[in-house]
Amino acid sequence: MKYSFSTKHVKTSSFRELCELACEYGYGGIEVYDVNTEKREHSDSIFHSSANSSSKRKLINNHVEVCAVTCPELIGTQTDPITVIKYVERATLICAPAVVFTFNEIPTEKKLLEIFGEAMAKDASVKREEL
Repeated sequence: MKYSFSTKHVKTSSFRELCELACEYGYGGIEVYDVNTEKREHSDSIFHSSANSSSKRKLINNHVEVCAVTCPELIGTQTDPITVIKYVERATLICAPAVVFTFNEIPTEKKLLEIFGEAMAKDASVKREEL
């Protein structure tokens, strides 16, 4: 089992520094709290296509992985499925195995399928293409 931490309240000047911090404190994973903030604050972010390969190398060199991407928006009955799809795509782009969503209310099964159905179908089709 690898321990990871959320970047929600962690301020660093670069993605490289974030990787080094995780390694220094013995964490094996980073949970990126908000992709938009990560991209805005770190020019070397793994979410910038121009820095993606060098950022992956920083993770490997520090024996760290991005284990999850967290959507900072609360998921509720009015959530647009596009929000969910956007975060699933971003996680898939960097090979993060999980996306974390927080609900502001307990949805019905029908509502869960409305919100997550399209993203789950898209994720499944990507996995089929990989095979």
